[in-house]
Amino acid sequence: MYTPKNKFTGKEYQGQNVARLAADREWATFIQWRDNGYKIKKGSKGTKIFVYAPSSKKVIDKKTKQTKSISLSTARCYSLFNSHQVDQV
Repeated sequence: MYTPKNKFTGKEYQGQNVARLAADREWATFIQWRDNGYKIKKGSKGTKIFVYAPSSKKVIDKKTKQTKSISLSTARCYSLFNSHQVDQV
């Protein structure tokens, strides 16, 4: 089985995004398609994916007055279009 990937960066999508993107092999954001000479076909709807990035935040413990680090995960949502939804300009 193939893994869907970004047409321009070559990065393979992971996790739940693989199931969302299984219909086609090549995906990219609106801006990536546009910047590479493509136009999204009128009426096309993007497919939402979520990208999680680990991060941390420093906080001060009120009792001990010591600084500690808390691990967080930041989620970003992107709309992708597959290669069947674009025309080359």
